[in-house]
Amino acid sequence: MASRRAERIGIIVLLAAVLAAGIACQKREPGAASGEHWAERVAAAYGGHDAFERTRTLAFDFVSYEDGAEKARFHHVMALAGGPCLYETDAMTFARSPFLDDQTRSWKAIGLTLPPGRLAARVDRIRRTGDVRVNGEQQSPELVRRVVERINNDSFWLLLPFQLHDPGVRLAEKGPVTLPDGRPAVALSLGFRADAGATPADRWTVFVDPTSARILKTRVDLQNSSSFVEAEWSGSIKTGALDLADQRTIGKRVIRFERLSATPVN
Repeated sequence: MASRRAERIGIIVLLAAVLAAGIACQKREPGAASGEHWAERVAAAYGGHDAFERTRTLAFDFVSYEDGAEKARFHHVMALAGGPCLYETDAMTFARSPFLDDQTRSWKAIGLTLPPGRLAARVDRIRRTGDVRVNGEQQSPELVRRVVERINNDSFWLLLPFQLHDPGVRLAEKGPVTLPDGRPAVALSLGFRADAGATPADRWTVFVDPTSARILKTRVDLQNSSSFVEAEWSGSIKTGALDLADQRTIGKRVIRFERLSATPVN
């Protein structure tokens, strides 16, 4: 997903803004206004949009565990305001594990042949340009797109609380629900513009604590598939002014965000 700042529109004249707002109101889906309210509350629960906007880079490891054993580790240094992102992992892990899948299939191949070794990339995820190397040897340009998709996937799972207001995101409140374990929640539906990311037809439901506004659980109904991913959100790790959730539990799999560090805007 493109970052909130990367797609920010510029200054427009007042009359055009009023007309656009009127059109947007006419096309607003049921629950959209309350969805906007929850988007602000959720962001505030994780440090707030101002804190996110003041973060220049965010470093983290996206780590997948199964039955307590580490299965994959992807290291990121993200430039939140745009510019090059750094990405490192084991090349063989990258070749077989680009995305989260449903609970019945842990890994899926990406159809590329890579040599064994350390994969390191420097890419611009907005322009989809950059350089990917394994053990210092430059790899196919096709890998740039794959790395960008991986970065967008991993970062969206971490930074979702700040992206509910992004351009291309359609958010609406569905109403109060009770989760299977008895916890009360507010359900929010999340959809995407057709050109938003690699899987824009994914349908998300975000379950939010009605008091704290932190995310309790997400469900993703995957595009062109009957498969889905349900993830329990938990944990709290503070870096800079951000207070992020550092664990997702997906069936027998646990995703942890480790070694988080934020660099503020100067």
